[in-house]
Amino acid sequence: MTNFQYLTLTKNISAQQQVLLDWQGYVLESTDTIFSTHLLKHRPCIEWSFFLESLFPTIHSLELHSPEIIFPRVSSITNFLEGIYDCTLMRVEWGDNDKVIVWNIIDYTQDLPAMQQRQQLANELAIKKQISMR
Repeated sequence: MTNFQYLTLTKNISAQQQVLLDWQGYVLESTDTIFSTHLLKHRPCIEWSFFLESLFPTIHSLELHSPEIIFPRVSSITNFLEGIYDCTLMRVEWGDNDKVIVWNIIDYTQDLPAMQQRQQLANELAIKKQISMR
């Protein structure tokens, strides 16, 4: 397995995965922490991910080392995996290949209900504070 130098770990989440894709959309490497890519390596990502299929023209327009494109709270990233994910895409050099896409995936599926509950409590406290100030 490759040393994933592009992966930035995010604290307080259930799981994250990094997938390196070639210019045609085939998996070069993956950390396989959310889903296994073993059986997907012989198929381009547009066949198994509606999310990436819809973005493929945008992916091909990325310049080398341009800022990553961020997609927060995507509800489904593959045709076989449901959940809530933050995704980023960035074009990088990998070895002597400068047409590699890094797809970072952060899984919030287990964490989202707790995050929503904390936000709801914060909203309720803000409302109570405003009412008490009247």
